[in-house]
Amino acid sequence: MVSVVSREDDESKPLGSTTKELLEGILCFATDEDGMAHLWKLNVPQIFQKLYERETDAEVCAVLERCADVFIQESGAQEGESPIEEL
Repeated sequence: MVSVVSREDDESKPLGSTTKELLEGILCFATDEDGMAHLWKLNVPQIFQKLYERETDAEVCAVLERCADVFIQESGAQEGESPIEEL
């Protein structure tokens, strides 16, 4: 799922609604402790940060922001810090 939503080629990139649904699925996966551990191992926070930087769909960006909140909370970062950028 991560490789599908992080594609840079616009022709092979899924539509905004599909990307949003895939991201929501990954977000559900992140609620599980083992799932979160796997996402960290795959560098998903960094992948999502890069995706967010080039995404133009507001709904997709909103889901990416929710994902970032989950990763930040999981990392134990203090408010105002961004551990994703530091990794």
